Amino acid sequence: MNKEISVIFEDESIIVIDKPAGMPSAPLKKDEEDTALFLVEQICPQVSKVVGKKNIEKGLLHRIDTQTRGLLLFAKTQQAFDFLENEQKENRFRKEYTAYCVTKEPYNSLILPYNVTTFFRPFGPKGKMVAPVTNASGTAALKKADKKLYTTTILNIDPLKEKTVKVNCSITMGYRHQVRSHLSWIGLPVLGDELYGCDTEGNLSDSMQFFATGLEFSHPVTKEKKYFKIEI
Repeated sequence: MNKEISVIFEDESIIVIDKPAGMPSAPLKKDEEDTALFLVEQICPQVSKVVGKKNIEKGLLHRIDTQTRGLLLFAKTQQAFDFLENEQKENRFRKEYTAYCVTKEPYNSLILPYNVTTFFRPFGPKGKMVAPVTNASGTAALKKADKKLYTTTILNIDPLKEKTVKVNCSITMGYRHQVRSHLSWIGLPVLGDELYGCDTEGNLSDSMQFFATGLEFSHPVTKEKKYFKIEI
């Protein structure tokens, strides 16, 4: 695994990095070193002084799955963290994703941009997965579901080879595995996704083809709109 991170942007308040696939965003317990947060702390010790969502997460504003390569944002001051955390709560923090998917269902009928909006509930052994839930779902599923609605916006779908497409989508409020679960639910499971796509014929890949490719938010000091994008 590539243990290097790439710094995309840095100033006195924030740092944006490109995390490699296979690296956790943050530790699960103290003193873990093979994480994006640990490597960022070596570059920016200020991140360690920020009180985050959890003490162990410090200045990390959001997570992406260990298997996912992509953009992560860290605050270098408490003021920056508090501002950006509130932006997330107010749905003013946008994240973009790029996924290479197998097509199980016809997608040409989708009018883009297309919003997928559901509740979510834990699913599978020990709640390892999540499942979309709507008001049309059964009573048992609705009782288990989170009470908030979560939306994934499908921005673009580009056909590649037979039964494979490149999908660009975005979210503002996020739930665990939201985008991957939503894509699978509408018939576009991600290539190499062992949780939400492994039962699909032809869904073979050495790695999960899902990437966190864009971040858009207001700068915590200047309030200027910032947009960062990587091409994959």
